[in-house]
Order: sequence, then structure tokens, then C-alpha cells
Amino acid sequence: MPAGACATVGPVSPPRRLRLPPAPWPARLVSLGVVVLLVLAAVGRQRALEPLSPPDLAFFHQSTWSASQGLGFAQTALPFDGQGLFQCIHLSLVRAALVPVYLVLPAVESLVAQQALAVGLGAFLVAALARAGGARGALLPALLALAYGLHPVTLGLATADLRPLVFAVPGVLLAVLGLVRGAPAQVVLGGLITASAREEAVWLLAALLPAAAWLAWRTRRLGPALALLATAALALALPLLAWGRLSNIAATTDHAATWAAIQAGRQGLLRSPEEALAGGLALLLCLPALRQPLLLLPGLCAWLYLATFSGLELAMAGQPGVHYLAVVHPFLWAACAVGAGQLAARAVPRRWPLAAGAVLLALAPVVSLWQLPRLPAWTAAALVEPEEARVLRRLAAPAAADPGGLVAEPRLAPALAGRSVLHVRGNLYADRTRLGELAPELDWALLEHDGPRAEGRPAEERRWWRDALEEAGLEKQAVRGGVQRWGRP
Repeated sequence: MPAGACATVGPVSPPRRLRLPPAPWPARLVSLGVVVLLVLAAVGRQRALEPLSPPDLAFFHQSTWSASQGLGFAQTALPFDGQGLFQCIHLSLVRAALVPVYLVLPAVESLVAQQALAVGLGAFLVAALARAGGARGALLPALLALAYGLHPVTLGLATADLRPLVFAVPGVLLAVLGLVRGAPAQVVLGGLITASAREEAVWLLAALLPAAAWLAWRTRRLGPALALLATAALALALPLLAWGRLSNIAATTDHAATWAAIQAGRQGLLRSPEEALAGGLALLLCLPALRQPLLLLPGLCAWLYLATFSGLELAMAGQPGVHYLAVVHPFLWAACAVGAGQLAARAVPRRWPLAAGAVLLALAPVVSLWQLPRLPAWTAAALVEPEEARVLRRLAAPAAADPGGLVAEPRLAPALAGRSVLHVRGNLYADRTRLGELAPELDWALLEHDGPRAEGRPAEERRWWRDALEEAGLEKQAVRGGVQRWGRP
């Protein structure tokens, strides 16, 4: 097959050009801007008290706080999850890497900032992949980095509270860059980052093996392929050695029943029209990926699987399930960047890279409309905390020595999770008996106020909470911003 044919992976140029320098400085500047924007948006979302999945973020915050206090990764926010790094539902070793920064900046914002930073680093890698694919100028890598930063899934992953699976994004991109440039060290480092994200990472690395094998055959360089194979083997063995079991993938419990329902017409091939539309628009930005089917197909198959069989939250920007797209996004953008670089190298006239990059840049904000309107507010909140959030934090903040209490107001759960005991709404199962047993152990509680802003739980359940607190000797002390503060007299 001739060099540059669409079934190939890697640069159009001969093997001697595999080790190309990183992206040029304009692309680096654009990528740095993307990182800053994503970090500010992620931090601002939390400072504005707009978490996407409050109980889950409270779980990660509390367990990280415990680790920083020398208490292991203990937590009480999610009673159905484990009490340590190796006893949890998922094995995410990257959580240990978050602790050093948290020791310096002990706040939930430092955790979400690290995730946004990881996603933002993908912009540097996308630019480098375009260069490694054959793009000679500085403009196309810079435009691709900006389009990556404005992509709806990029924005969604960066601001999705804290989800360890998201750290697979820069890992996969770095592994692909190592394969294309013939750099085994980059492949191993990217593979280890990916493997640290979650136990399913072995499947992401395995999905790269066909591309690695093709590159090894085409360039006669076995080092990167063998490095990927060894890292994938380690990723497969790691959960068993450290965790005692293998992958915990459970997107659906019965694939056969789902497929039978589709065939019988009781369920559509794609489970949600809204999710399918969002996915289709996101894929529009990756048209150059069609040149790289060995990189594109793993991401496309993962998205189709989620859109058809998954019983989890919708995998789309703005939904709690957006982090599942971390198994899709890096494959699409790796294929897009390498494919665009190849097209740029073969383009006649040379104005094509500018035109293609401009089209991608113009489409990015269009398909990101449901995310972009919130970016200015989140960015502003990162710099100046909103007045309402400031009032609620003052109302909710217990004494520093207080071990914890009950948080029924979802917005406040993540910020208050830096303590040894915290009971979070959504994990008490609306059990009136359990509430009665728990109330005597509490010194304070934050409940939703009955009013136009009350949401989530039925009024009857809020009444159960108030009755249980009154019987336990607590009383209402203040009401601010739709939040009732209860405490002991």
C-alpha cells in the first residue's frame, strides 16, 4: 500500500522523519491558552456551586482529604463504596497522584483543576500529532489545538467535576504520539498514565495494538509496538495484583436482552436522540480522522456501544455521564490530528491547511453551544467568587474541629467534604428509619428549604428530615439562599 494511504497510521514522510520536534511555538501558546481556559472553567464551576455530580465529587474530595491527613482513602460520603484506594468500586491509582497538590492547596478546586489541566494538555499533544503526521507549518497545529479546546467533549470532560477515567485522555494521546514518532518511552509513559486512570484502561491500550502492529510492519521499528504490548500486559495484570480482581466494566447487565428489544422495535438502535445528536455534532469536528481508520474505529465503536447498550447516564456534555466519553475522545482527536497532518503534507495548493483549520475552528463553537454560554460565568467565578456562593459557604461552614454532619443541599456537598465524617443526600435511600438513627449522631445539618428553589427530593422526605432532627434535639438556626442550617442549641 502506498505511503499516505487512508488505511495507514503514521506520517506520510519516510521513517527518518518519525522523530519530529514538538509543535511550533504558536501552537504551544494556543495550547497554553486552552489549559488556562479549561482550568478556570473547572475551578469556577465549583466556586459557583454548580457541581455536575455532587455526591461523587464529595466522595473524591473526602477520600483525598483523608489521605492528606494520613487516614488512608477513607470516606463516608458514599456508603456503597469502599474505604480505601484498593477497596473501591473502581481502581484508579491516579487518585494517589492528586494528593501532593492537595496537601499544598487543600480545597476541592485544586482537585478539579488537576483534571482540567490533564485534559488541557491534550491540546499540546494534538498539535504535536498534527506535526508528526506531516504538517510542516505552524498554523494548522495551532488551529487544531484551539479546535480541540473548544470541542464540546473537551469542555465537558474538563469541567466534569472529578472523574479519574478522564485522565486516560492525555495518556492515550501521548501513547499514540509515541507510536507515530517511534518513541517507545512516550508509549510507555502514555500507557502508564492511561492504566492509572481506571481498571478498564487495558482495553484502551489493546485498541491501539492494531495501529502499533501496522506501524511496526511499515517502518520496521518494533520498539514502540513492543512497548505498547508490554504496557498493556502490565495494565491487565495490575488490577489483579493490586486489587484482587480484573475489570469492573458494567455498562449494562444484559446485552442480549437489549439487542432483542432493539430487534423487536421496543428500543431504538441509539438509546437517546439527544445523545445521538450531540455525538453526531461532536464527530463533525473530526472529519480528517477518516484518513486514520485504525485510530478512528476504536473511538467510534466505543461511542456506538455507549449509545446503544449503556444503561448508565447519558454520555454527552452537560450530563453526569460525560466522563464515559474519555474512552472515545482521545482516539477521535488522535486520528483527526494525524489525518489532518497527512492531508496538509500532501495538499496542493498549500492554502488547504489554513482552510481546513479555519473550518474546524468555525464549527467548534457551533457544536459547543450548550457548553460555551456557561464558560464566561465559570471563568469569572474562578476569579471572583459569586455573592450567593460566598453567603452559602459562610452559612454552611462548621467549626474547623467539627468532624462532619449531614448535607442535603447538593451544591454544598463537595466543598464541605474535607472532613472525617460527611453524610450526603442521595445516599441515604430515603429511609425514614435510617434518618432517625442518624440524626442523634449529628451536630449540624444543611437541608433544602421549602420554597420555589427546592428541588430533587419530595417535600415529604424533607419533612422526614426535619422531624428526625427535631426529635434529636437540633433546631433551625438560619435560612439563606434556599438552604436551612440546623444545629444544636
